[in-house]
Amino acid sequence: MMEETKVRLYDLKVNYQKNPMGIDLHNPVFSWKIKESKGTCQDYSRVWISENEVFTKLVFDSGEKKVNSCGFTPDVFLEPGKPYYWKVLVCDDSGELGESEIAQFEGGHPEENWHGKWLALKSPSVFSGIYDGFKKCFKECPGKYLPSIWFGVKI
Repeated sequence: MMEETKVRLYDLKVNYQKNPMGIDLHNPVFSWKIKESKGTCQDYSRVWISENEVFTKLVFDSGEKKVNSCGFTPDVFLEPGKPYYWKVLVCDDSGELGESEIAQFEGGHPEENWHGKWLALKSPSVFSGIYDGFKKCFKECPGKYLPSIWFGVKI
């Protein structure tokens, strides 16, 4: 007796990356690949995006519809800096179903919510004579540190 095969989904990506962090969330592109399917093509898919791994806080459900597994862009607003989880269900043209593992992604932090400080040497002359190479120093503005960019190799 032959074992029944099931559609297997793999290589889930958002913006062409596996489980990306810090990505642009404006029109994200979701993609996946199918293997071990009885059918020859995907009949319909269903994509879910959630704020948690158990999918009780859904932010998007595509419903069962024909979508391109090479690049599906859902009509959804996703908040920057927040983790999201997603999965996909596929039905092939033979009626066979398969559901993916859970994948995740996170958008980049928006500029207005980003807090940080520049790290700089108070005196770039500390390295004078130690490294030869390319060096670009910026004059300090009163009360502010500006970045110094150092490239070089110790000779």
